[in-house]
Amino acid sequence: MPVNHFKDRIAEKIISFKHLSKLRKKLHGKKVVFTAGGFDLIHVGHTRYLSEAKSHGDILIVGVSSNAEIKMLKGADRPIVDEDARTEMIASLLVVDYVFIMPPVNAAVSSIEALCPSVFIVPDDDWNKGYQDSPEAKAMDLCRGKVEIVKRQGPYISSSGMIEKAASVMIRTNFQRFFTPEMMKELKG
Repeated sequence: MPVNHFKDRIAEKIISFKHLSKLRKKLHGKKVVFTAGGFDLIHVGHTRYLSEAKSHGDILIVGVSSNAEIKMLKGADRPIVDEDARTEMIASLLVVDYVFIMPPVNAAVSSIEALCPSVFIVPDDDWNKGYQDSPEAKAMDLCRGKVEIVKRQGPYISSSGMIEKAASVMIRTNFQRFFTPEMMKELKG
């Protein structure tokens, strides 16, 4: 029976939030890049974004939004995929060196303060011209790091958009299954 070394390597990439400061010491001298997101339904935009983020340094660390944070931001029906599963999927990506679940409150700022990365990567549509005044940018200043804004890699792809499309297809399919063409004409009036 073959041994699955990939499973072990993926598990080694997953760290807890409370161990970030220890990891920071271990990575001293490396250019550490940090980015964060919900990653509810992994898609090509995510993988391209993380690949672009990795190109800004030596080590890429990804913070995954907790279930609680996503519920606060997106609503009670989200996330679709549990935080542990999302974290494992991100850890399985070649470009990611470490991944952790962020705390539900002040997620990015708390993570920056604990990690003190060299670079914090954010997608361009999440930040406006006043980003220098954001709590995240101020935290990066205290760490003597910088914020790098990158273009969204899948501009027309999002987890929310995928969920909406899947829901509309399901509704249309089920609607057509239960209503005959004659019934449809009658409904349209």
